[in-house]
Amino acid sequence: MTKHLLFFTSFLCLSLTAYSQANLSGIVINEILPDPTGTTSFDTNCDGSFDADDDFVEFYNGSGTTIDISGWQVYEGAGLQFTFPGAPGSMTTVIAAGDRVAVVDDFTSPPANYFDANGLPINNSGDQIILFNPTADEYISAVFNGFTLDNADVLATSATATSAGDEDWGNDTDGESLQRQTDGSTTIVSGVPTPPAKPTNTSVAFEDGQYSLDENGGTVDACVAITNPDATNATNVTVSILGTSTASGSDYSNTSLLLVFPAGSTASQCITFTGIDDGITEGGESIELQITSVSGGNAAVIGGLDTATVVIIDDDVDLVINEILADPAADDAMTTEVEGDANGDGIRDGSEDEFVEIINTGSTDIDISDYTISDAVATRHTFKSGTILCAGGSIVVFGGGDISTFTGLTGLVDTATVGFLGLNNGGDDVVLRDDMGNIVTSFTYGSEGGNNQSLARDPDGTGNFVEHSTILGNAVAFSPTSRNTDGTNFVVCTSTCAADLDDTDLGGGDPSNIPAGTYQASNSIESTGTVATGTTVVFDAGNIIILTAGFTAENGSTFTAMIGGCAPAAPVQNIEDRSLAVVTEQQVKIYPNPMRRNGTIALELSTTQRVSIQLFDLSGKQIQVLVNEQEFLEGTHNIPFHIHRLTTGTYFARVQIGQEVQMQKVIVMQ
Repeated sequence: MTKHLLFFTSFLCLSLTAYSQANLSGIVINEILPDPTGTTSFDTNCDGSFDADDDFVEFYNGSGTTIDISGWQVYEGAGLQFTFPGAPGSMTTVIAAGDRVAVVDDFTSPPANYFDANGLPINNSGDQIILFNPTADEYISAVFNGFTLDNADVLATSATATSAGDEDWGNDTDGESLQRQTDGSTTIVSGVPTPPAKPTNTSVAFEDGQYSLDENGGTVDACVAITNPDATNATNVTVSILGTSTASGSDYSNTSLLLVFPAGSTASQCITFTGIDDGITEGGESIELQITSVSGGNAAVIGGLDTATVVIIDDDVDLVINEILADPAADDAMTTEVEGDANGDGIRDGSEDEFVEIINTGSTDIDISDYTISDAVATRHTFKSGTILCAGGSIVVFGGGDISTFTGLTGLVDTATVGFLGLNNGGDDVVLRDDMGNIVTSFTYGSEGGNNQSLARDPDGTGNFVEHSTILGNAVAFSPTSRNTDGTNFVVCTSTCAADLDDTDLGGGDPSNIPAGTYQASNSIESTGTVATGTTVVFDAGNIIILTAGFTAENGSTFTAMIGGCAPAAPVQNIEDRSLAVVTEQQVKIYPNPMRRNGTIALELSTTQRVSIQLFDLSGKQIQVLVNEQEFLEGTHNIPFHIHRLTTGTYFARVQIGQEVQMQKVIVMQ
């Protein structure tokens, strides 16, 4: 890195020689303030203090047209920190040609061109800023103070994301920002921060876009904040309840919708809503609010968030958001434990280990087919058709990962259908909607979500959300698929659409006592476990059930095995009071996996066997027959696996050796 000391305007100018300018569809990272205290302390959020809340990142539109940045994401070294409001392409958030916007660590009621990240922890000693456009699947980045670029969090969101430019901005001076010498230029200087100009007239806006209200007598304040109050004139604000609200007047009561800010007062004014329990199961209902007029102050205007939603949580609904993890802790290389590895795959991943846990507190099973989980920006997950959440059971949706590698989990587990959950560490909404789009339940959290642990109800199902490590009976960082209060398992229910199940799924890693329930898989179920006396267990697989050495159904238990999977058939075998036949395991390895070129299927046979191998796609359609009822002698055999006729995707190889069938996932990347 070449440094040039220029003697004008007292700026230290750093020439960018390592990278070309990073430009994302006309948008550039224009300014970064990592440390507001120092040579020239700077109060970005106008709260009268100089601290980490004043950290900000500014983006500049150097193109000749307005650019829609709705749904674009801002990352720093700790992961995803902020998503611009609105779904991609919705024109909710735009930057006009030649204009600038700033994302601030903490800014209550930000004015126009400012956004409150509710947590943007820019590291003073070195960090990175990444702006990701999910529609174009591209990102740009800037590093400073010797930080090494790490795009793993972006690639966890989209494995196909590509860089549109990376820059090294050199070193900052405390109290000064790193900024382009002129907007959009390629020369970076350290100097007095120059974020977008703030208006001087009075402006008002909602403090938050969504509030949650418990139906059973709960209260919540929907607050409007004021910026630049006039010293002599009061400011009057009228809030209206819109006709799009799904809640009726019998569901809640509220204080006055006319808010008055006294002259010179900076205190927020609030409308208090109180829930009324009607004893009717209605699901989540909403009160839609809008600031419709403002007067007085210093030429007062509506600036920022002018709408808000109060979601009424129906206490008669049995589906409850029980635990969320937005900030998996970083792994500590000095310990044997993989900290932050919530899904148990042996790897800490800031996106894949995020999760949302839903529990059924009722006494009947609930079909959640096509229900969705959303954050404040967009829908992140849609539950598969045929997903049944059994009474007393749980389902956990992780941000990503390969479910076949997850360990230590019981019951229903899935990964987000869009590839990530996108839960902001500094605060976000988690919303569960039914198959008609109606809100069933929701949870809104703030900066407490960024403390390297989950937020969990204590007690489960009914308690308030607390940091998990503060729960006396189970002081851990997270407990997906287990009760928050004591770590015991919920009632185990299984998905009708799981591909394969084994003892990890059936008994949480302890197959000595398979919990009562029906276990369904579209392909196979394999177990060495025990069905205890008095327990009823059903295995329902679409292809094969493998009961290996040690499997036992004890006297007084009821065990049923059926072939049907997602379309259950009549039982083919009812077994009580005896051990089952032993299936001899054969060694099968498919490599490399993933495959970018042709691969190999390696068989290790202890006896001469007749072998068949077929390849299926995810829909169950047979794609290839690799081996058809061919006899192989005892020993090692390497069978060529040609993929030139396959497209990129996930497949399943069905390997039958004698009477034993194994299913193995194969990933092809052409």
